Formats: sequence, C-alpha cells, structure tokens
Amino acid sequence: MNTAEPGPSEQTSIQITGMTCAACANRIEKGLRKLDGVTDAHVNLALEKASLQYDPHKVNLAQIEERIEKLGYGTVKEAVELQIGGMTCAACATRIEKGLSRMPGVSKAAVNLALETAHVEYNPAAVNVPDLQRKVERLGYKAFTKTEETDAGSINAGRLPRRSGSRWPRRFCRCRSFGPWSATFRSPRGFGRRSCL
Repeated sequence: MNTAEPGPSEQTSIQITGMTCAACANRIEKGLRKLDGVTDAHVNLALEKASLQYDPHKVNLAQIEERIEKLGYGTVKEAVELQIGGMTCAACATRIEKGLSRMPGVSKAAVNLALETAHVEYNPAAVNVPDLQRKVERLGYKAFTKTEETDAGSINAGRLPRRSGSRWPRRFCRCRSFGPWSATFRSPRGFGRRSCL
C-alpha cells in the first residue's frame, strides 16, 4: 500500500487561444491531466481559460504551456522589464531570478546584473507586475518599471550615496551564500561592474 503523502499543490489559470469548439476544450483538458504533476485541469471554452492544480516540484508553468502548444493551441503571455535596485553581486541576481521563477504564473525570469534589469515572462491571468515587484522587495531589493524609473531618485532608493573624493563606496552584500559580511565595491558611476571580496 502506498502511504506517500501528496506533494504541495499550486493553482494557476492560463489564457488559451485557438479553441473553436467544445472538442478543443476537451482535448486540452485531457492532455493536461495526462501531464505528470498536474492533479486537476478544467478548460472553460467561453472564457478561453484553463484552471489547473499542479505539483510545482514535478512540473512548472513553462512545461504546462509547452503541452498546450504541442496540442495545437496558444497561450497568452506578457513580458515586462524591471529595473532592479540594490544588487551588489552575481549571487544577488541569482537570488532574484530564482525567487521570480518560482512564482506561480511566471514562465521565465532572467536577471542581468550589469544592466540591473529583470526580464520576466508571465501569465497575466495568474500574476501581475505589482506582484512581481512585491516579490523582489520581499527578497530585499527594489524593482521599478520603466515609467517609475523616470521619477527623480527612484532607482537610487536601493543604493548608498556616493562618498566624496576618489575612494569608491563599499557596501555589504545581502546574499547569504557569501556570508553576512561580504563586501563589494561599486564604481562611482553606479552602473559599473561589481565584485565580491
């Protein structure tokens, strides 16, 4: 007798394109239910939406969307580029990238340390831009959209002010992987390379 407990379950909704009849909805529903890690799936033809329960340790949103596309249909995705404040090293970028990627509704997240940006592809039926920003802030950083970035001083909220003279400012890295007192140097321009000591 199998006594293993079921894994953690998450819910999400995916907007689907290309359905024309009830048979299309049934085809997608059956295809999703056969996917390992999907515990339940319902497709609403009128709303053009699939509602799912799945185990994130067995399957992710990108794999679910890939299954729908293999069945001959499309999924609605949006993308946003966030400006990130407060990163000091590669571990910071990795921490944010992993945190965003694990969010329900996010199919892809890529953080560029040099440009201080995060490119995120997400399902608008499951998550929105303010959700992404709040996630970054819970991780200890700042996240702004391009519009917000134009506000005076907004992106500098996550940085320390520069010191006078020729010495570069030192700030401490938040990333646990380098220990609580790992120091980094930042170029006076604020957007230069960073390296952990």
